[in-house]
Amino acid sequence: MAGFGWSWAHAVDDVQEIAYDYSYFGGQGGIGLEFRATKHFAVNFDARAFIRTRTDDQGPPEFTSSSGQTTNTSAGALFTGGMTFYF
Repeated sequence: MAGFGWSWAHAVDDVQEIAYDYSYFGGQGGIGLEFRATKHFAVNFDARAFIRTRTDDQGPPEFTSSSGQTTNTSAGALFTGGMTFYF
């Protein structure tokens, strides 16, 4: 599987009473496997990786490290498993 997309977020800072609107562009890719245990039952696993970056220029950077480095790009992975019943 592979793809790309855009997303938007709206956040409100209740202390400073400021609203932020964020926009992102990113992509994802992954792979999945299915193992048939019986004619009517299968177990499946998949892994997806994603990366996204902010496309707006509003507000502070999304992430700031303890050493002061900043970035508006984030990445991660999602691993899932499940069962399928065929009838």
